Amino acid sequence: YLSAKTAEDSFDNFLNQRKMHEDNPAYYADVFSYFFSWNDESKTKAILNYILQVEPNNVELLKELAFKLEEAQKYDLASLVYINVLKLKPEDSQSFRDLGLMYAETGKPQRSFELLSSILIDNLDETTSSPASNEVISMQQIARKEVNNLLQKNKGINTESMNSLHSENAKYDLRIVLDWNRDNADIDLQVIDPQLEMCFYSYPKTQIGGNLTPDVQTTFGPEEYTIRNARPGDYYVRVSYDNALEKNDSPTFIKMTTFKNYGKPSETKAVKVIRLNKNNGEEIVAKITI
Repeated sequence: YLSAKTAEDSFDNFLNQRKMHEDNPAYYADVFSYFFSWNDESKTKAILNYILQVEPNNVELLKELAFKLEEAQKYDLASLVYINVLKLKPEDSQSFRDLGLMYAETGKPQRSFELLSSILIDNLDETTSSPASNEVISMQQIARKEVNNLLQKNKGINTESMNSLHSENAKYDLRIVLDWNRDNADIDLQVIDPQLEMCFYSYPKTQIGGNLTPDVQTTFGPEEYTIRNARPGDYYVRVSYDNALEKNDSPTFIKMTTFKNYGKPSETKAVKVIRLNKNNGEEIVAKITI
């Protein structure tokens, strides 16, 4: 690939090599990322279509492709991938959330609301004794913010199906959300604030107002850090992880979505996709300045 002079040359390389690597999902992940550097949408779509044909049931790989498309702001293509993931994982609320967020990005607010609000549970008391209670509570807290953020931006949405108890003020100076592509990876979001106080799963509330959702271990995420009134300074995002990767597994990727002024007119959003190359470790993956 390094010898290729054009995107066409690179694509010819892919056509010649793909059969040799058809049992290696990491190859498809790397090639897909590589073609973004050419900024050739037709070739990127061709690679995506091929992967969807040869790895239609590989949820880990499909989610990684969707992460990369989100990072590149190719939300329509990401939606197509997430539709496939939802068909494969209809029991996973993360599948509804992923697609719902893409509908919000592609001008379909009502469809986005229907998917995101379907995650909300009216009576959490029934789930608190469940082994999966952290996953349920964390997802509910995150989806509630996203539903209310959507409603703040789109006044014409039909909200008859939503319990008024789920209404809240979804405005934050800083919001960080971590998702990952492997449900058997244990990923922990940690944030070190300007006072050098670390917000993590066993210390989820900091002195300056930082909050972390409950730790999740058996899903694709998400975990979320929010602070409503952020103190100026540097916030370091730290990830602790245990991959449990086997030889031919798809590599582990995390998607970090950072919002400044979430829910406000000046809201900004940035998506960063990071490959975890070791089976376990701790890494500072970003510095965010407020």
